[in-house]
Amino acid sequence: MTGLHILNHSVQMILRNLQDIAKLTVIPLVIYAVLASYSLNLLTKAMIEQDYAEHFILGGAGFLVSMLFLVWAVVNWHRYVLLEEYPTGWLNLPKSDRIFAYVGQMLVLFLVGFVFMLIFGFVAGVIGVAVSQIAAFAIIVVGWLVLIPVATRLSLILPAAAIGQPLTLKEAWSKTQGAMGIVVVLVILLGLIGGFVQLVATFALGPVSPGLAAIFAFGSQVLLGLLNVSTLTTLYGHYVEGRPVTG
Repeated sequence: MTGLHILNHSVQMILRNLQDIAKLTVIPLVIYAVLASYSLNLLTKAMIEQDYAEHFILGGAGFLVSMLFLVWAVVNWHRYVLLEEYPTGWLNLPKSDRIFAYVGQMLVLFLVGFVFMLIFGFVAGVIGVAVSQIAAFAIIVVGWLVLIPVATRLSLILPAAAIGQPLTLKEAWSKTQGAMGIVVVLVILLGLIGGFVQLVATFALGPVSPGLAAIFAFGSQVLLGLLNVSTLTTLYGHYVEGRPVTG
């Protein structure tokens, strides 16, 4: 099995279930998009007008709330694939404890990444003083290149939280032992797809119609996000639950 097999399996999952995906994700994603846009507008005003007492607080709070709706859509998809929890209509709200458990595990991953990059940042600072700024920059780049596949392996704690089967960081790392090469390939492939989409939006559609480019960029980001979630779900299903990967 290779990273390409996992990616292909993840794509096929999306293509086979487009109608159910719409029912599971459209409502929370629309609410997320509206709230996030409004909150971003408030935060922009806060930076321009320096009105932190109102715009900054409201914008920050609104953005945090919007993230709950994004997590709602993601949890729905994890549960659909792993628990065969099918939509009953256009409003499919999972148990609130799964949403908050998912957010909690996201914070755990954020803290791990923060500490990881803090260490690399300290090393880069020392090297920057002792050697050169170029060497320091190289250390930071290496840090990110190491962090992304490591974080991907640890991210199995997210679908675990979504389905109510808690997984520790140590267990997630242990379950994916020997999979680093596959994960690296996956990260590269997903990065190439994302980069290609961005190039199309910026250089192919942008000069023709900025509005069309914006719509394409938004739609493609939704699909890319779904692809990333599907890939994570596939990794969990294969390495934790022992499911076969076809494709």
